[in-house]
Amino acid sequence: MFHSIFSPVAARSSLLRNMDPRVKAVSIFAFVALASTMNFLPFLVGAGAFVWSLAGFSRIPATYLLKRVLWTVPFGFFLIAIFPFFTPGVPLFELNAGFVSLAVTGEGMERALVFFLRVFTAVSALALLTATTGFRELMNALRDLRLPHILTGLIEFTVRYVFVLAEELQRMKTARRARSFEQGGSLLDRHALKTLGCLTGVLFMRSYERGERVFYAMLARGYAGGTGELNRRALCTKDVCIGAGIFLFALSLRLIEMGGSF
Repeated sequence: MFHSIFSPVAARSSLLRNMDPRVKAVSIFAFVALASTMNFLPFLVGAGAFVWSLAGFSRIPATYLLKRVLWTVPFGFFLIAIFPFFTPGVPLFELNAGFVSLAVTGEGMERALVFFLRVFTAVSALALLTATTGFRELMNALRDLRLPHILTGLIEFTVRYVFVLAEELQRMKTARRARSFEQGGSLLDRHALKTLGCLTGVLFMRSYERGERVFYAMLARGYAGGTGELNRRALCTKDVCIGAGIFLFALSLRLIEMGGSF
C-alpha cells in the first residue's frame, strides 16, 4: 500500500517528473503558501486551474488527483453549511425554526468558498508534487534544503510505519472474527467501549514493541541518526526557470490582489 500511494504516477518524459526535486519542492511549497493567503475568488480559481493544467502537462491521470482531493468536498459542504449563518453581512434569506431565526449572508457564502478553494488548491498542488516525485527523492530533497535530519526522519518513519500498524490492526480484526467476535453496538455500550479500549491498548503495546525491535535492528546495522551522503546533482537552468515560473505565477496573482480594491 505504501508504494501504491507514494510512487510517482507522472510520465517519466514529462516536464515536472524530470525536474530537480529541490526546485520542485520549493516552488510548490511557495505556491501553496501564496495561494493560501488569497481572498479573491477569481484568483483562487485561476490558481487551482493552473495546478490542474500542470497536472495535464505532466500527463497525470485526472482520477489520481480527484482521489487525492475528494476529501475536501465534505469539508467544503461543512463550511458552506456553517459560515453563512455566523458571518455578519447582508442577509440573503432567513430560516425560521420556531424561536430560532438564522440569516444566511452573502459575505458568509463568499468566505466559505474562499476557504474551500484555498484548501482545494493547496491539496491539489501537494498531490501534484507527490505524483511527480518519489517519496525517497522528496525526503532527500528536503535534507538537501537543510531541513533538520530529525524532522525528515520522523516524517519517513511515520509515513512508513503507519501502514505497518494498519496491517497489524487488520490482523487483529481478522483474529477476532476467527474467534466468532460479533461487531456492532455504539460507543455508549459498555461492552463495545471496553472492547475498543482493549484493542487500542494491545495495538499500542505491539507498536511500541515493534518500534523497539526496529530501533535495535537499525543500531545493529550502524545507524547513527543520519542517512549518509546525498547524491547531489547540479541545478539545471531549465529546472530553475520552471520553478521560478510556478512561483511567479502565484506571486503575481497575490500582488495584483494586494494592489487592487478587492
